[in-house]
Amino acid sequence: MAAIGRAAARVALGDPAWLAEHEAKALLAGAGVPVPEGRLVHGGAAAAAVQAELAAPVALKLSGLRHKSEHGGVELGVATPPAARAAYERLCGRDGVPVLVERMAAPGAELLVAARADGVVPALVVGLGGLWTEALGDVAVLPLPTTADRVAAALRGLRGAALLTGGRGRTPLDVDAAARLAVAAGELLLDAGLALLELNPVIVHPEGAVAVDALIARAAPVPTATGAPR
Repeated sequence: MAAIGRAAARVALGDPAWLAEHEAKALLAGAGVPVPEGRLVHGGAAAAAVQAELAAPVALKLSGLRHKSEHGGVELGVATPPAARAAYERLCGRDGVPVLVERMAAPGAELLVAARADGVVPALVVGLGGLWTEALGDVAVLPLPTTADRVAAALRGLRGAALLTGGRGRTPLDVDAAARLAVAAGELLLDAGLALLELNPVIVHPEGAVAVDALIARAAPVPTATGAPR
């Protein structure tokens, strides 16, 4: 794990196209997209202090590493200050590596919300997310800009919509909150001139929705007549 921390500190934040997760979360929060409460820390003692401040189970994530779960760059359900210090040390091996410490979100249905600008028109993709994103391919695509009513209708039209709407005795979830979150993400893509914004998962609860993980890519600079980017 320490090697992962060293690699994240050395190379991941050096890619100008991608925002580190703490930067992405700050941008999302400023645009009205709900994200978990958290802090960026650079040491085990600071990780312990944030866990104590939040007084709840937390996740520790190597902020500069994309695809954290695949590379062992995340620790979940860390419930005490000593455990937070130990988790930081397992991830990084030493102080100085940026780690995001966030309150764990309550369980709920997992959605994918992605906005991208690489098509004929900018588009918003919503669908079942988390581990099932690629396996199920249950998504809807809407051109941007769009409205919360359209996104909510798209979510209710998914094959797996019963997970959201209370099928088979389940508690109905807050589809309208998920739709508002998705619209805010799409507006951020357009307003900030981003290339890609991917939130997976967005966890939907009976009241509210929250973007747990975030990937944001900036648009490539446009060359000028002299060949220099602008």
